Amino acid sequence: MTNATFKWLAAAVLAAALLVYGLLRTWGPRTTAPGPSAGAGKELQVFCAVSLRSPLEELAREYEQEYGTKINLQFGGSGTLLATIATTGHGDLYLPADGGYIAKAKEKNLAGEVMDLAIMKPVLAVAKGNPKAVKGWADVLYRRELKVGLCNPDLAAIGAVVQAVAKERGEWEALEAVSDVTKTTVAELAVDLKAGALDATFLWDQMVAETGDLDTLPCPELAGHEANVPAVVLKCSAAADDSLRFAKWIASAEHGAPVFLKHHFTPAAQPAH
Repeated sequence: MTNATFKWLAAAVLAAALLVYGLLRTWGPRTTAPGPSAGAGKELQVFCAVSLRSPLEELAREYEQEYGTKINLQFGGSGTLLATIATTGHGDLYLPADGGYIAKAKEKNLAGEVMDLAIMKPVLAVAKGNPKAVKGWADVLYRRELKVGLCNPDLAAIGAVVQAVAKERGEWEALEAVSDVTKTTVAELAVDLKAGALDATFLWDQMVAETGDLDTLPCPELAGHEANVPAVVLKCSAAADDSLRFAKWIASAEHGAPVFLKHHFTPAAQPAH
């Protein structure tokens, strides 16, 4: 074999080897797990209690950046949102302000898998410095000069919690009677309290801390009525796997817990260090 022939054969073998390698790279089995691009171009419709706005807006932005999945957040009262889901039959995730709505969602055959996110506590709130010298639950019921606001118990979680407390004490009718304002979301009550349109109302502890210019008063009547905030994957979801992935992500110690803690919630998961 001449030297020229040997060089030609060597070049041909090398070219063939490179061709086979390229085909294997292109068509061969993939052993790596799908990366962030797995959710690219997808959208999720998330119905979220208005009290969760701050952490969920932040978490949605982070998730969109990491996975490319668009998170559409619709905020409102927990009861209002559930009624919307039941009526339309559309949605991917439901995030009410209290775990009591899980049973209601199950009654409507809407609830799939559930993740615990955070904990909130109901509080009696007043303007900074307590200018009307409100002392507690009894003042709210019996000081007629006070302007008191409540949330509709059928539409908002805080309203349902306060109604349950008052009914246990046989004082719901009295509390309803002294209420000057009834709102559909807890955020509306906070705005009215800050603006001086109310002297006292019931909010979540997280909202008072987040606002920064309101005060809370001792109110033992509310003790033991904390709200466990869940993420509920909806059975009507057209993207159940993606919905569950997002729910697990916002419930995780690595991603969700630090953001909930930052916004004054008690996270269900211990934040990762």
